[in-house]
Amino acid sequence: PPAVTLVASSHFGDGLLDLKRSGRVVAMHAPTSPTDPLAQSAWARARALAEGDSLWYVSWFASGHPDNWQERALFEQAYFAAERLVSGHRALWFSLAPDPPAQPGGWRFGPIALEAYGIETAADGLRVALRWTASEPSLADYAWFVHLLDANGAVVAQQDRAPLGGFAPAAGWTPSQHVTDRLFFPLPPGTDTAGWALRVGWVNPASGSRLPAVS
Repeated sequence: PPAVTLVASSHFGDGLLDLKRSGRVVAMHAPTSPTDPLAQSAWARARALAEGDSLWYVSWFASGHPDNWQERALFEQAYFAAERLVSGHRALWFSLAPDPPAQPGGWRFGPIALEAYGIETAADGLRVALRWTASEPSLADYAWFVHLLDANGAVVAQQDRAPLGGFAPAAGWTPSQHVTDRLFFPLPPGTDTAGWALRVGWVNPASGSRLPAVS
């Protein structure tokens, strides 16, 4: 979908130079340091253009790479919607909308608790914020899934990934640490979501087994 696009790369091939989409494009070299004033200026420019709307972030870094401070910041602050592969790069789609009001959670998935959550239905889709906490250290690298179900229980959309897009592996959590994942499910305008629900769970990628859910 058309949106502001930030391209952070040092490999500008034809596929990136021919960005035929409506919306503004900000291009910068990568990798950079978060203390680089020129990098911060381009970073601030892209976020300001996309404020309250959508942003495509294009990077040649692998998922969860520790040097990719921009992608980490987006996973920490914005709502992730989708990822596409483009000319040897990853294009990630985020919504930069503000957080919805938080509600208490109370569900547990093994050693992980859903401490609080927020859900907001807007004209362009559904935004979900999930705040997790751990009750014990040395967790395995668990991953979560969120299914959006229609009134008949059919899966309309889903996201399955590691916490914060791989920037906060569950195995590194400490007791009482808080991690918030933000998800955006785009929906066609006028979609009637009455009776829809979310199904949330955690799995052990090594075995494929789900963690027990307790309310």
